[in-house]
Amino acid sequence: MSKNNHSAVAQDIMFTITEVNRMWPDELMSLYGIEIFGGGKVFDTTYNKVFETVGEWAEFNVEQDSVEYEEHFHGKDTEEY
Repeated sequence: MSKNNHSAVAQDIMFTITEVNRMWPDELMSLYGIEIFGGGKVFDTTYNKVFETVGEWAEFNVEQDSVEYEEHFHGKDTEEY
C-alpha cells in the first residue's frame, strides 16, 4: 500500500470514528447497521460480528468498503501489484 493510500485509509477511519461518536443509537443502526454496547464494544449486524472498540470496527468498515468498491468496479478476481 502506498504512503498516500495509507494516509487516505487512516483519514477515512478517523472520519468514521468521529461520525460514529456524534450519532444517536437509531442513526448508527440505520446508517451503519451497528449497536454500541456498554464498555464501547460494537456489534455489526451486517456481518454479525462484535468488535472491541469503535476504532477496530471503523478499520474493518473502511477495509470492507474498499473491497466492495474493488469488486464492483474491477471484478472479484483483482490482484494487488
